[in-house]
Amino acid sequence: MDKFRPWIVPIGLAFMVNNPPSNTTSYLDVGYHMGAGAEYMIHERLSLGADVRHTSGSGDPGLKMKYTSYAGYLGINF
Repeated sequence: MDKFRPWIVPIGLAFMVNNPPSNTTSYLDVGYHMGAGAEYMIHERLSLGADVRHTSGSGDPGLKMKYTSYAGYLGINF
């Protein structure tokens, strides 16, 4: 097994709930997300990784939801 493992999420369906919550559906939005990242095994049981993810909503309830997130993580392999 290689120590370096890249990965990709080509596209996925996103369901977003905006605050404040209520009984109407005007606070719900549907969109998509995609992402990419990589992991490096630093030990048999530990991985160090980083990723970037982009999410975009349809804007149907009148809210423009578009954001990108960046993350780093330490993973436990089992």
